[in-house]
Amino acid sequence: MIGISAATHQLVWQDDQGQPGHRGLTLQAFAADRPTTSITFAGLFAAQLEAGLVAASFHTQDGTGTPYLFIAGTKGLPHR
Repeated sequence: MIGISAATHQLVWQDDQGQPGHRGLTLQAFAADRPTTSITFAGLFAAQLEAGLVAASFHTQDGTGTPYLFIAGTKGLPHR
């Protein structure tokens, strides 16, 4: 099945990653021991993850059953 799920990927958060000038909290999704995608949230840091201001979780699309990764941020995140 196409998609991303807990059965196919492991999520790893890393602090202070990314390119110079755009460093921040990075979410990496690993499949078969290699990153398949990395998303960096410039200006965010691990404490905001620990406080629940940003999060990622696996879900399944209604109707099709396709698994996907849901990334959410809440009020209180910095705006640029």
